[in-house]
Amino acid sequence: LIDTMEEMSKEIFEHYKRLEEIFKEAVKGILQYQDNESKLFYQVIDKAEIDG
Repeated sequence: LIDTMEEMSKEIFEHYKRLEEIFKEAVKGILQYQDNESKLFYQVIDKAEIDG
């Protein structure tokens, strides 16, 4: 999304704003799978308690 947004022209600003909203929603959803201590993300999100 970021690469696409960088290439968008100002003439289609409303589309840019919608992509920005989608990006923010996606980031918010991903952050819940970040380990608080290491700041890394879980590879298997439903097995966070297992080492590896």
